[in-house]
Amino acid sequence: MIRIGREALRGLLARRGGTFQRTKTWKESTDPDPDREAKLDRIEHVLDRFPDRVFTFDEFGPVGIRPTAGSGWAERKHSDRVPATYHRTHGVRYFHGCYSVGDDMLWRVNRRKQGAANTLAALKSIRAARPDGAPVYVVLDNLSAHKGTDIHRRATKHKVELCFTPTYASWAHPIEVHFGPLRQFTIANSNYPNHPVQTRALHACPRRRNANARHRDILARRTQGTRPDPNREGHPLGRTRPQHRSLTNRELTQPQRIIGPLVAKRGRPKRCEDDLGWADPEPRTGPVQEKDGARGERLRRRTARSPPRRR
Repeated sequence: MIRIGREALRGLLARRGGTFQRTKTWKESTDPDPDREAKLDRIEHVLDRFPDRVFTFDEFGPVGIRPTAGSGWAERKHSDRVPATYHRTHGVRYFHGCYSVGDDMLWRVNRRKQGAANTLAALKSIRAARPDGAPVYVVLDNLSAHKGTDIHRRATKHKVELCFTPTYASWAHPIEVHFGPLRQFTIANSNYPNHPVQTRALHACPRRRNANARHRDILARRTQGTRPDPNREGHPLGRTRPQHRSLTNRELTQPQRIIGPLVAKRGRPKRCEDDLGWADPEPRTGPVQEKDGARGERLRRRTARSPPRRR
């Protein structure tokens, strides 16, 4: 049986890149998209070559009027509470958003339902944003409301190319990264009385976001690397399952060689000059406070050699 202290284990995990994380799920399609590689190549190509002419369109919902739990700042021991019981008497809404990659602008509208008419309205709005007549590119997911005959006819007539994401590849949709903060800031930890109040909050958050422009270098980094690198080990968005490396038995049985001696001391421990481990602080006197594993054994030896002071 190997005994190791908490600080030794923490240092070992920190040096090996281990962190405490939540478990997440991932999907594997039983019917793979035959055009997956071609779709990813096309999205990556237009984002790299024509970022100023790339737009994305998507929606999320249904959004109802009900108390939603979340997190936020509150006075100590006086956390906010939302009722657990409610009545669904207001119906639902769907948030539709369009995002301009080059301008870093997000515009939005709330609708009562999803449908091809809303997609046509979004394409008309996107085409109006670039009235020069040159081709524009719109990234969409595979919702049936995005693939109607009228939609393809209008897109062809007005030089709008529809770039559909592959199945189970929402990470390739540039607008998804903006929907997450929007839900967190407006939907989470809320209890709106009706839809008009909720809609005002959903519109105020993107309005403030658009008013605070991001640096161009950050925007350039966002448009690069849309497709995950399959050769990168442990990539969370890779095309294959990430291969996690496990600690070897030698690393587990010899933690002190990696971390260095660890002893208990109040305050922050001192660092070694060669940055190979933690330095030994001065020996303590008095009763032993830490008694876990090898650290407790070293403290017992030190206190045995140094008797407590007399008052």
